[in-house]
Amino acid sequence: MERIFNIDNPIWKFIGNIADMFLLSLLWYICLIPLVTAGCGTTAVYYVTLKMTRDLEGKTFSQFKKSFKMNFKQSTVMWVPAVIILAILFLDIRMAMLSNSAIGPVLAGFFFVTALIIYLLLSMLFPLIARCEDSNIAQLKNCAKICIRNPLAVLSIALINTATFLFGLFVFWPLLLIAPGLSAYLNSYVINRIFDKYSMDLL
Repeated sequence: MERIFNIDNPIWKFIGNIADMFLLSLLWYICLIPLVTAGCGTTAVYYVTLKMTRDLEGKTFSQFKKSFKMNFKQSTVMWVPAVIILAILFLDIRMAMLSNSAIGPVLAGFFFVTALIIYLLLSMLFPLIARCEDSNIAQLKNCAKICIRNPLAVLSIALINTATFLFGLFVFWPLLLIAPGLSAYLNSYVINRIFDKYSMDLL
């Protein structure tokens, strides 16, 4: 009986992780409402989950709040232009597909690939900001290098993000309650392995 109620029991740890994922997801959704803070919210979620997967986590809300304050400026500066560019690209894709020009599908394909590249970069950028403290230019350069050197890993991260939300939207909606935290938690195992190659220390 003592083993069952031991807080180190894997079952209780799993339940605790689910509760943390729910809280992280709730905080992320709150950050998503103004949209401008979504990037900082994503960074804060990864700040917590990168530590969770190393058993270094503290109090979830406190850690989230700490990262939000610490990385607000840099995350927002990275996020807002990216969202504007993505919005323009998706508008361009729509216009290209609706055009009667023979080059329309080619342009749509080009814009789609460009948007995909930005999405892949963002999938790694916010975990990088959560893990390392550096200038904006250095963060972008390091993000690009990591993506180029680890294409399959970065692609898997983007796929996990996308699949988790799509499964929640179209198959099992309760998954959306923990989707942001769950995808970040799963991705953190992959991301930590990538970061370990470059001796990147936790903040």
